[in-house]
Amino acid sequence: MYKGRKVMCMRDMVVQKALTNRIKSLRSEKGMSQQDLAEKMGVSRQTVSYYEVNSTSASVKNLIAIADALGCKVSDFFVGM
Repeated sequence: MYKGRKVMCMRDMVVQKALTNRIKSLRSEKGMSQQDLAEKMGVSRQTVSYYEVNSTSASVKNLIAIADALGCKVSDFFVGM
């Protein structure tokens, strides 16, 4: 294992990409911009962008904040996976 680095297996990468796509899709369905979501979560627009382009993984705490801001459940992010 690489010291200080996370190593993702292919399955984890596929799940992470599906999750980021689902967050972006739900946000768009609600007619929200990244800025709107960021303000509801109390984070920067850049943070939301990082989640949506899969450059940063959202913590469980932040997944809950995203779900609350979108008016859905965390489990909704995983529908169809």
